[in-house]
Amino acid sequence: MNRRQGTTLAATVLTLLAVAPSGAVAAPAQDGRSALATGRSQDGRASFRLEGRRLTVTLARRLERKGFAGRPSATLVCGETVPVGSAARLPRTFDTVVARRILRVHPGVRTVRALLDRDIARWANWCKLRWHSAARQLSLEAEMTLRSGTPPGCSPADPRLVMVENDRVLVMSATRRTEWTSAAIYRACDKSSATWHELADAYQDRYAGWVQELFVVSGAWVAWRTDDASSYAGKRTCTIQRKDLDGGPAQSIPMTQDDASDTCATALALGSNGAVAWVVATWGQPSPPDRLNVLASSGTIVTLDTAPARTLTDIAISPDGGTVTWMNGGQPRSARVP
Repeated sequence: MNRRQGTTLAATVLTLLAVAPSGAVAAPAQDGRSALATGRSQDGRASFRLEGRRLTVTLARRLERKGFAGRPSATLVCGETVPVGSAARLPRTFDTVVARRILRVHPGVRTVRALLDRDIARWANWCKLRWHSAARQLSLEAEMTLRSGTPPGCSPADPRLVMVENDRVLVMSATRRTEWTSAAIYRACDKSSATWHELADAYQDRYAGWVQELFVVSGAWVAWRTDDASSYAGKRTCTIQRKDLDGGPAQSIPMTQDDASDTCATALALGSNGAVAWVVATWGQPSPPDRLNVLASSGTIVTLDTAPARTLTDIAISPDGGTVTWMNGGQPRSARVP
């Protein structure tokens, strides 16, 4: 066995030791076969082939021995990244899903193979190889293109990121955290056209920020609550946002007709025609009564019911958007949308 054969055999043995199944949940292609994505680094130094969970990186030149102490540690990573073009304080991109593997390689290898911890070949739009030792660090990255397999459409690579969905709409989040900050984006996918829509973003640091919560969907509509405390002056503003994926920007709705301060929605209901109702709580001591508000067809906000705090529950809107139902202290009530 010559020196080249020995190097290849050693790299293969190390790879086999590193690719034992990790137990992570995989996301196979819809047709039962593994999807295939490929890419090449801009400098031409590496080509990437991702088939299901199996990633193969072929280097244009062998990994140089010079500058490496011992066996370098190689990290292979693939993921789906989405751009963000809204708030300036947010990162420019968010990773919705990432798969990775770490293994040891011999200096001098040209091909590195690994079994990633999940199957994201249908979703991955980038892959990266990083290898490092006590003496040196290098990195190569490529944009990936799906070559075979069913495009993901609205199918999530990681179901844990799904906020809410129905037969028409799926809402997902992606989050990036540091020691002192947390940022997130929220997107909706229209299943009828496999089109993604950016809904909102969120940001929090140690002192202030804004969050998006209470996401609901009905038909092609999405609604949610924005809780904004970004002024760093203790001021807090809550609004209802709703968006029709069939067209048009998101609409902001105040909590009350007079836009009273110190109020925020604690529950939200949505009709397939965009009708929206919500329970409004007011901060204070002792706790003021809650209100059940609805957006009338005229665009005004109408209060349908009031009750002691936390006794207005189970709000819902009929499929045609014409009737609101709820419980007041355990007693069922209903009313037509004005």
